[in-house]
Amino acid sequence: MRQRRDGFTLIELLVVIAIIAVLIALLLPAVQQAREAARRSQCKNNLKQLVLALHNYHEQVNTFPPGIVTDSSGNLLGFGWSAMILPGIDQAPLYSALGVNTNLFPAPASPLTQTVLNVFVCPSDTGLNLNPNKGNNAKSNYRGVQGTLDDNQLSTSFVQNGMLYFNSRIRFADVSDGTSNTILLTEVPLIGSTKVAAIWGGYWSASNVSSQFWEVDSGDYKINGVGVQAPGSRHIGGCHFGLADGSIRFVSENIDGNLLMGLATRGMGEVVGQF
Repeated sequence: MRQRRDGFTLIELLVVIAIIAVLIALLLPAVQQAREAARRSQCKNNLKQLVLALHNYHEQVNTFPPGIVTDSSGNLLGFGWSAMILPGIDQAPLYSALGVNTNLFPAPASPLTQTVLNVFVCPSDTGLNLNPNKGNNAKSNYRGVQGTLDDNQLSTSFVQNGMLYFNSRIRFADVSDGTSNTILLTEVPLIGSTKVAAIWGGYWSASNVSSQFWEVDSGDYKINGVGVQAPGSRHIGGCHFGLADGSIRFVSENIDGNLLMGLATRGMGEVVGQF
């Protein structure tokens, strides 16, 4: 009698390998989606921490911090809102070392301003932690909202109808549009020089745009649009916004542009519907 041999034939082995490959192909997108969901959740939590820190700042001094500080001559060399809330995000030693209350923002970058703070970084925006568009200072994926620049609303480039702008001192009482209808912070990615993101410190050079805040105009109003300072993200389909009432919303990139511009102002009286 012939001896029986246990094991797979070549055809059976190939079938098993094919089944495993199909299962992996089906599982991989699910794993990637789960990871992105976790990154998106962390991004939302980052914005929540920043908005709460801004609220705590307001509670202490009865105003939100200025979007960015200029000196008496108007030179744009000051620290921004994000540096001023460092004590509220467990970074009091860094705040003291920088001398935020007394010093101007250092240029060029220093080891302190190159400190990577995870709360300012969207985990989906992988890649560089230092922003080459802003003097290689540590990146921030979150900007304050300066307001709108539109032919029908303003005739000057110095926008002051949002929440955070040059030397601003906005209080809750100033938000007549309603805090649930007013954007305080926006998300923005770092993609080469096409999406320039921001830095958490402030203004790093008198010849460079701060990008501490978002000035909404016809080129930058669309989420994930072509403007270098337009809001956007590496998330699919939109980006996060932190509202003045403390809530965080993921807003579709298909939102109406006029509605988005209305959300960017604090007291222009726009009628804001569902978004």
